[in-house]
Amino acid sequence: MDKIELYYNGIDIYDKVSLNFCVHEMNAEHYADSLTLRFNDSAGVWSKYGSEANDIIRLKYGDADSGAMYLHSMSAQNGLFTIRALSMPAEKKEKKSRNWKGMKLTSIVAQLAEEHGLKYALYGVEEQVYRNLTQTDETDFEFLERLCSYESCCFLIHNKKLVVYSEPYMEAREASTLEVGQNGQFDYGMIKKKYTSCKVISGSYTGTFSIGDTGELLVRRDVQASSEGEAIRYAKGLLRKENKKTVFGRIIKSLQTQYSAASVVKLHTDRASLWDKKMFITCIRNDYIKNRSDIYFRGIPEGY
Repeated sequence: MDKIELYYNGIDIYDKVSLNFCVHEMNAEHYADSLTLRFNDSAGVWSKYGSEANDIIRLKYGDADSGAMYLHSMSAQNGLFTIRALSMPAEKKEKKSRNWKGMKLTSIVAQLAEEHGLKYALYGVEEQVYRNLTQTDETDFEFLERLCSYESCCFLIHNKKLVVYSEPYMEAREASTLEVGQNGQFDYGMIKKKYTSCKVISGSYTGTFSIGDTGELLVRRDVQASSEGEAIRYAKGLLRKENKKTVFGRIIKSLQTQYSAASVVKLHTDRASLWDKKMFITCIRNDYIKNRSDIYFRGIPEGY
């Protein structure tokens, strides 16, 4: 049977604590990964330990590896001690305003990674050059999330690496089968596409992207585009962002360490076969004390 390995600044502390809560949450979109630990500390031993923001915590269990996680908070209450760590560095939250003129997308990613002490990688991302791009009163990662939404991309941070990926590229990968089973716990949903077209209006430039002739039109006037082609590309990304979660759900199973966020799976659900199709995992919440995985997914958009 696999054993939890829990490292604090490179030292395995698992045998030195008595965990009663240990949850690792991996996210593919919008949110940093998190690791929350709670253990008995009735003698106040751990409370005397000198800890610094961005101390490194890492959890391993079989196939699962949280990678390096940065300490964000510690608290003590009634003999219990709680540690919360995130995959994102703690101190880099200031809002900034700056212009990115004549910059390539890869150069922007590389600069942001360097400024935050991270390595970087891109998967399936098409190179773009921006005549003028403005970051206005946003943190670097808020700015990057907005830029990714224009380009049909997302980013995540894992093991001190900033990863930017094309959503269509990741969704096109071969899927492994995820069996829910006769007695599997699940909660699935499906809603009608909210929009079938998006129009970006930016000064003298207008761009529209459509996936159908009927349905609502999404109009965005708050997007900075430097050409008609750029406006069309941004409209495509923004339409995808609005509609990509029209099919969604959650599966609860015993601990599933072989899956990770941003994986592609083919569902097999005996009691809900309508959802038996290719899905994209947006989040996995592994509870190592309860031996349980909550797997959240969304459908894969067609046409964009």
